[in-house]
This record gives sequence, C-alpha cells and structure tokens, in this order.
Amino acid sequence: MTSSPYPLVCGPYRVLFHKGKRVSGKFYAVTSFGLAKIDELEDVFKGHYERFPLCRRRGEH
Repeated sequence: MTSSPYPLVCGPYRVLFHKGKRVSGKFYAVTSFGLAKIDELEDVFKGHYERFPLCRRRGEH
C-alpha cells in the first residue's frame, strides 16, 4: 500500500477519474533493461503512462 494517495488520470487530455486513492499491489526489482522494455510496452514515451517513484507504508508487505 502506498503511503500517499495517487489520482487516476487517463488519456492524452489528462482526464481525472478520481482525486486519489492509496494504491495496493506488489513491488518488483527490475533491471534498467527490463524497465526500458516495460516503458516501451506501456508507451510511456508517447504519454500513455507516467512512471514515478512510489513510497510504501512501513510494515506493509
């Protein structure tokens, strides 16, 4: 679970679907090469997704 809420913003016009929720999920260690491939798959450089660091809450796995 992230320590801060993150908004759900979609599309090239940055449509806000909700103001923010804490995100739950899994964290993975990824190599630079692997991260570049994920960015390519998700079209990060076309603006379809945005990647930024997240902080998880202490004590939660």
